[in-house]
Formats: sequence, C-alpha cells, structure tokens
Amino acid sequence: MRPRRLANAFALVIGLALVGLPCVVRAADSDGDGVDDAVDVCSNTPDGTAVDAEGRPLGDIDGDCDTDLNDYALFQQGFTGPLSCTPESDCADGLDNDDDGLPDCLDPDCDGRLCGAYGEECIGFECQCLETDELCTDGVDNDCDGLSDCEDPDCDGLSCGQFGVMCIELTCQCPESIEVCDDNVDNDCNGMVDCEEPGCDGQQCSGFGQVCIGQVCVCPGDVEVCDDQIDNDCDGLVDCEDVADCPPGTACGAANLACTPSGDCACTPPNDDCDDIPENGCETNLDSDVNHCGICGNACNLPHATEERVDGTCQIAMCDLGWLDADGNPENGCEFSLGETLGYLQGKTQGDALAGSG
Repeated sequence: MRPRRLANAFALVIGLALVGLPCVVRAADSDGDGVDDAVDVCSNTPDGTAVDAEGRPLGDIDGDCDTDLNDYALFQQGFTGPLSCTPESDCADGLDNDDDGLPDCLDPDCDGRLCGAYGEECIGFECQCLETDELCTDGVDNDCDGLSDCEDPDCDGLSCGQFGVMCIELTCQCPESIEVCDDNVDNDCNGMVDCEEPGCDGQQCSGFGQVCIGQVCVCPGDVEVCDDQIDNDCDGLVDCEDVADCPPGTACGAANLACTPSGDCACTPPNDDCDDIPENGCETNLDSDVNHCGICGNACNLPHATEERVDGTCQIAMCDLGWLDADGNPENGCEFSLGETLGYLQGKTQGDALAGSG
C-alpha cells in the first residue's frame, strides 16, 4: 500500500475514534488546545494542532507529543485496511495538504519535488539546494540564492560564455574591444583569434617578425639581410646572430663593420670607431692615423717633428725648421737644434780668435 493511502487511513481512523468527544476550553489550559492542564499530557502543543481528550496530538502513536515519521512508521506496521488518498499537492506552502500529518518535505510524496522559490528540492525530508556553487554559463540559479549567472557576485571575473566573455559588474561582457594580433587570444570576443581577425592583416603576429597575410601568420621574407636589424627569415636570429646566413666576415653595416664568429657586428682590425658616430662605421685606421696610434685617442707627438705612421709605429716624416734628428731615434723626435749649435760654434770661434790675438 502506498504511504499516502496509509496516512489517510491513519487520520481517518483517529478521527472516527474521536467523534463526539467534548472540547472544553478550561481556565487552566496553558497551551490553548482545549484540554485542562490537569489532564493534558502534552502541555506545549503548537497552536492549531488537533488533540485527543488527554491533549495528545492526533497521530502521536509513539507518545512523544508530536507527529512525525516515527508515528507514521508505527502506523504502517499496524494498518491493513484498503484506503485511497491523494498525494501532497504543494511541497512549499508549509501545509499538510493530504492530511497525513506530514507537511511539505516531511511527506515522502514530496521527495524530489520543488519546495522553494529558487529551485530548492525535497531531499532526505529537507528542502535544500541541489548545488552549492553557482555555474555562470547555464542561465540557472544553481546555488538557490535568487541570482543566476552574472547576476550572482560569485561569478564576478569568471567566464560566462564562449570566446572569452566574462562576468564584469554583474553583466556578461567582453573585457576588451580591440584584437591583439600576437597573443593567441580572442581579445574582442568575436570568435576570431589573431590573424583570423581581418583587422590584423599586415600586423605583426609573432616575436620573430612574422605578419598576418591572408588570415595566416607567415614570414614576409625568406633570406636574412645582415645589416638591417630585422629577423628577415623569422628564425629568431637577427643579422650576425644568424651565423648560417651571415657567416663571419659578412658586411653588417657602415664602413669596416663585419660579422664575427661570436655573432656580433664589429669593426674589422685595424679599424675602429674613434668618433662615436655609428653612421660612418669604423672610420679610423689605427695603423696609419697619427692621431690614433694603436688605440683611439693615442696621438703621435714627436718633439719638433711632423709625424707619420709606418708599419703601425710613429715615425718622423720631417723635422721642424732648425731641428735635426741627429741620433736616428724617432721616439725623441728631432732633438738636435741647429740654431743652438751654430750659436755655440760662433761663440767658440770668436773666443778662440781673441785668445790668439792676446
């Protein structure tokens, strides 16, 4: 027999047994159930509860002054009569609609049925929410707080749909409006990523110089140019770094610049950049420039001489007027003064002449 039929029969039997009992409200009736406190075995009966002559709630089979599932179970054990009844009609109104002593979720009829305003269901004789966390993409109030998806603050910053849209300020929206063409993200939430977006055509789409062409990220060139500071073949190596395409000795810029075995672009010996002007490259030959002898700024400075560079060393090109390189050592320049020597000789001759006349 179905439980609701048993419950109906239980209520009917109790009602028939109590027909004709007087209901007298006495002055000493503290719980207002119509039974004098002197004979009331259940002195705290809730308002509106039907009781018997001893003040016991109708259906209280186990004697604990209330009607619950234990009473219902005891009734089922002892009842054998064929009765029919209708199930609990409303599981969310707080009423015992089928008069079996079990309102809403306490009634097995309500198991799995809605019992609240926000999707709660009767589970284990309690009205509860099926889930505890809000899903932000299904249009359902999963946590039964009256707020679905982005309306629920729990969803703030979480995805709420396809193509990267997320919950921002209680609405589902795209966090950006312009597509970035090299981050593999659908920034404007239109379902197109990077080069798939027509607006990215011609824009760089990788860190190696690739660009969007025909909605595909491709390399615009195929051969490395060694002096333009661009990764022309999109292999991640620029100019001299690309040793395969720019081997050592390959010109890589202005005058006398070439690729080195280490992948740098540097001056080729004996040249150097002594004026710090990148545009003219390595303009100085340290083997021939008298102002930069061996290193930048090291000028040849031979006394009383015009210098020249011979085999990388400072040499005397010519002596100043009145000076002579008598010892053949270029390091001390033109050390012999003809003027001082002639004066000495003239003085010595005059002195000798005077001494001879005396």
